Amino acid sequence: MNGLDHAILRELRAKMQDAVDEEGLLAASFAVGYEGEIVVAEAYGDATPATPMVIMSPSKTIQDSALWILMSENRLNADDLVSTHVPEFAENGKGEVTVAHLMTHTSGLPMFGLDWPEWSR
Repeated sequence: MNGLDHAILRELRAKMQDAVDEEGLLAASFAVGYEGEIVVAEAYGDATPATPMVIMSPSKTIQDSALWILMSENRLNADDLVSTHVPEFAENGKGEVTVAHLMTHTSGLPMFGLDWPEWSR
């Protein structure tokens, strides 16, 4: 793993473990991608590297980064309907949502339901 700063990885590992051990975080995970491959994937607390995590708002930057890459490669356009690329997205009245709607967070999609009491251990 030439090019990775192992001191920063050690610091990240220590902070993740501390968040679980000392700060009461129930679970945490991280992955590091390098040169197109996941080179580190670790989990702490009640998680494994395969445990799905709800990341909510931080996913906006991930989504938008991916969409900008696809647009720069002319694989999609901001005015495209999302359902043009993901047909099942049109289900439940979402057929008119565009890529631009997703990127500007104006799609009108409702907040999905979470069972918040389950999360408040």
